[in-house]
Amino acid sequence: VVARAGNQGTVKKVVNLQGQFGALKQPRPETSLRKERISRFSTEVRVLEQLEIEGIPKILESGIENSQAPYFISEWVEGETLQNAFGGKSQNFNISVDLSIQLACLLRAVHKHDVVHRDIKPDNLIVASDGKLWLVDFGIAWMESEEQDAQLTLLQGSRMGNHFLSLPEFIDRGEKRDPRSDVTQAV
Repeated sequence: VVARAGNQGTVKKVVNLQGQFGALKQPRPETSLRKERISRFSTEVRVLEQLEIEGIPKILESGIENSQAPYFISEWVEGETLQNAFGGKSQNFNISVDLSIQLACLLRAVHKHDVVHRDIKPDNLIVASDGKLWLVDFGIAWMESEEQDAQLTLLQGSRMGNHFLSLPEFIDRGEKRDPRSDVTQAV
């Protein structure tokens, strides 16, 4: 079992009876029943179902309504996170420019769908074996909808974004819906 773990959950490579691989995402057991965790999983599923963008994994199955064990399965991306592939090492200029352009194009496509990722970091970017960049982990994303305003209230007071860059707009009562946050984190 190939697994990737973040602060809030785990992703495991799974296979269905037809031989199709998927990425099974589940919250850590100690957080799986918290309202905020279930809300983030629901948001991620809704966002991924809305975004039909090359470079964003598609949802294959979800079980969010079962609050005892929320999960979803998306496309599996074979590759390494940008952090694991290149973190802390000098890179070829052309590769760096290519990955930067791919990220900018992904963010432009995401923002055209009125979605703000809000957690752009090397661990949420996967470089596939063919060099294609994938953007993952939309757990704290914001998208234009009435339900999102309720979710933002749930997230008030909690830290948003990532551990190495805390933007002013992610502080309590800040504007948490600005696409420029994604661009800043990408830079």
